[in-house]
Amino acid sequence: MEQLISHPTIIVFILSSLVAIAINYAIIKTTVATMLKTLEQVQKDLQKEKEKNAEIERLMLKEYLRKEDFLAFQNKVEARMEMRLEKLEEKIERLLHKLEAKQ
Repeated sequence: MEQLISHPTIIVFILSSLVAIAINYAIIKTTVATMLKTLEQVQKDLQKEKEKNAEIERLMLKEYLRKEDFLAFQNKVEARMEMRLEKLEEKIERLLHKLEAKQ
């Protein structure tokens, strides 16, 4: 057994296996580091997209509320105008009755 272990081809085989293991380890380490960097970049991009979407949602809500406020104001103005119109119609009817009564 001792002769087998000390044989030059076994030593070369063991050394080449160790070199292959070291190379594979370096490749795996580099691959994992690249994957982690890619993952970090994807997370940053995702966070930016979330922030952009939140800003868009905020602006859309603001615009919606502005339109709702405008519609509420418009409805209020229309209601006032209708009330004034009704009052004017009543005044006109009273004036017509007075004119008819005078004639």
